[in-house]
Parts: sequence; C-alpha cells; structure tokens
Amino acid sequence: MKFNSMVASDSNMIPVWFIIFALSLVSVPSSTEGKGLIRSRRQGSNLCADGTYVHGNRSCCKCGAGQLLIQHCTVNPNDRKCDHCKEGTYTSHPNFQESCEPCTQCDDKANLKVDEPCSPDRNTKCRCKEDHYCDKEEPCTFCFPCKVCGAYGIKVACTATNNTVCNGGKTLIITLCIIIPILILIVLIVLWRWKRRRAQQNINQQENGNATLVEMRPLKVPRVDLTPHLPEIAEHIGFNDMKAIAMRYGIPQGTIDNCQLDHPNHAQQQTIQLLKIWVESQGMDASVKLIQNLENSGKKLTAKKVVDILT
Repeated sequence: MKFNSMVASDSNMIPVWFIIFALSLVSVPSSTEGKGLIRSRRQGSNLCADGTYVHGNRSCCKCGAGQLLIQHCTVNPNDRKCDHCKEGTYTSHPNFQESCEPCTQCDDKANLKVDEPCSPDRNTKCRCKEDHYCDKEEPCTFCFPCKVCGAYGIKVACTATNNTVCNGGKTLIITLCIIIPILILIVLIVLWRWKRRRAQQNINQQENGNATLVEMRPLKVPRVDLTPHLPEIAEHIGFNDMKAIAMRYGIPQGTIDNCQLDHPNHAQQQTIQLLKIWVESQGMDASVKLIQNLENSGKKLTAKKVVDILT
C-alpha cells in the first residue's frame, strides 16, 4: 500500500524535459521519409521537361516537338493531353498550339526539289534542282538556271547560291570591237588633217613662188551669182580668210561666231555659212568683190581658182 502510493506520487512528478524530448522524437521524420520527400519535390520540378505555360491560374507542361495540345491540365501540370502531328504537318519546338503547321511544298515550277522530307518535328527542306541556283539565303522560293559559258570556259562553277562565272573571252572581244574602230577613226582623222595641212602648205608655197607670174596675168572677173558655187569656193577659201573679208564689210562678230558654233570642228561648213551671209549682203557684186579682196590679200592663186570655178 505504501509502494503503490509512492508510484502514484512519482508518476505525477514526470520532469518537463522528458516530455519535450519525447515529442521531438515523434515530430522528426525518419531519414528514409526525409529522402522520399526531397525526391518527390525534385520529381515534381522535373515533370515538365519541355517547359511550362500558364492557363488560367495553373502552370501546365508544354507538348513536345512534333505534337499538338488536345486538352489543358486540370489537376497536375503534366495531366494535359497531347497528340502527334498528322502526316503533312509539323511543330518544330515545344508548344501549346492546338494545331500543327502545314509542311512546305517544294514547287517544281520554281525549280525546287526536296532535300529533306517533312517529319512531325521538322519542316520540309527544299533545294535547287541541278544546274540551278538561288540568289538569296534560305528559305529560297525560286531558283534560276545557271549561266552556260560555251566555248569561253567556266571561271567559277555554278553553286546553290551563286551563278556561273565565265572566262573573260567574250568581254575581251566586245571591248576590242569597240576600241579598234575608235582607233581607226582617230588615225583617219589625224591623216586627213595632216594631208589637209600639207595641201595648204603647198598652196601657200605655190602662191608665194608664183606671185610674180600671177601678177602678170590679168584676171577676168565674171559678174555672176555665187550661191550655186559656195561649196566649191569654200574648198579653196579658208575660214580665217573669209572671216577677214566679212569683217572688212561690216559683218557682226556675233554672226561670225555663230557660224563656228553651228558647225563645231567643221571648218568648211563654217566657211560656207559665212560666205553665204556675206554674198546675201553684197548682192550681184559679190563675185567681183570677192576676187578683188583675195588679190589684195596676196591670195591671187586662190582668186584664180575661184575665177576658174565661176567660168
């Protein structure tokens, strides 16, 4: 009786620290349970291998490449429903699209052919047919035929992105066809000017050498209209001589300059135009005055040639 009362009194005196220790053992999970909890959290974070998207107030897992979304998630991120793209369609990236993209068709009329066929996770890849090229980076929508060089030969072969480069033979021939005629024309002009200068020098020498002989011959000057004979007379009278005669008879300097401007680099046409203006100003006396002026200027041989033309 005494022992029982002691036990009862001892049970009412359990230390507080013992109670706290016992509670901590109950509340701390075992190491196995702790590892399971950590693993569960890690698995939860790896449920969406292709990333997530937000639908309403939930975060759902995306569908993989080559798939389309059928139904959004309702409870867990990965309980959304996906399906594979049908033949002729594709999705190349993880997505939450409700339809797949149609595969590209390589247009035969655009000189394209299939390089890599379409698959659920990849679009069709096209390339140019043989002997064709595209002048821009992918995607190419039209290919052009490669240039054919023929007998001149290929300098750089045609590729998928560059046209053929031919040797420069054709360009050289075209250049020569342009340059050679120009050179020939220049030579002819130089020769013509040289012969004309020599002829004028000979005329001057004859005039100077035969001045006495010419003076001894009286010139019979016909009184005729010079207009029909202007081109022939201009062949023997230079522009400078005609200019001196025109100025002597009061033809304005501006009128003389216009003759040169109207016919640049063509002395005979300049002379014809100025001679015509002078003849119109002198009337029927023009033939007589022209011969007299030539004689008075020391051009008696030229004056005789003009008389021969008129007679």
